Amino acid sequence: MRQWLKQGEDQHALEGMLFSELALMVVDKKLFARHYVRIFNDASALTLFAESRTTLRMFLDDCRLARNEVIARQPLTSAQLMLLNVQYQQIVRPIQRAYAEKRTRVNPASFLLADERELRQFWETARLKDRQAGGDKHEISESIEPPRKRPPRTPEEREQLISGALWGAVGVMTLAILAGAFWLFSSSSPGSDNGQAPAMAQDEPPREAPSARETLNHMGITWDAFTMRAAIERNDTRVTALFLQGGMNWQLAWTEQAFAAGHTEVLPTVVALSRADG
Repeated sequence: MRQWLKQGEDQHALEGMLFSELALMVVDKKLFARHYVRIFNDASALTLFAESRTTLRMFLDDCRLARNEVIARQPLTSAQLMLLNVQYQQIVRPIQRAYAEKRTRVNPASFLLADERELRQFWETARLKDRQAGGDKHEISESIEPPRKRPPRTPEEREQLISGALWGAVGVMTLAILAGAFWLFSSSSPGSDNGQAPAMAQDEPPREAPSARETLNHMGITWDAFTMRAAIERNDTRVTALFLQGGMNWQLAWTEQAFAAGHTEVLPTVVALSRADG
């Protein structure tokens, strides 16, 4: 994550990724099933293999190899150009249809509206990033692999971890007791002593949907940076998304423990929502 932010423009992680890393965020088994299968479900495209995700992964890896040759200033053969044209149509057609049906905001046709100067600048920037990253040499994987596990903790580290967990449990229990007491107090009505229930308004106006902060408050979750960091570290995508939607700022250091623990679900949420806000 730190390397992506360093290489990306304006501290955008996506712009600092290699082509293979960007492609992996689409063809990863879990992410594809959750976010992209509804777009690439066109029966007339990506039919080389039984699974459209596998076909898309192979096509994108061919694009990676051709892209590496262009970056190295090697001319593509006529066969490569023909193959790229076919693969481009197969990949873009479902996305263009989804855009026409308002199922996505990405319009592939708009990326073709570039003049020669913009195209030259794009490849110069791509060559610079390729040199900084040492090249895009690895085949696109099937799924995002968690990083290697950290070495075993020392007895002192285990003691600190257990102590922190115990104090955390005490804090959670205290919050639960306070939340229960608040609920009991707020749910009791003034007319409960004489056995009369308060009358309900027949024409009550519709209520607005609660904001992200209100949703967190109803869940009994405190609005502060420590709670958001804890949500990222335990891979809680829903709570993390609510904090980001509510405007809470996050720091890069908060993602390091989640990345080390292999929590691959919360990291795309942080990157995507931060990108949308930017």
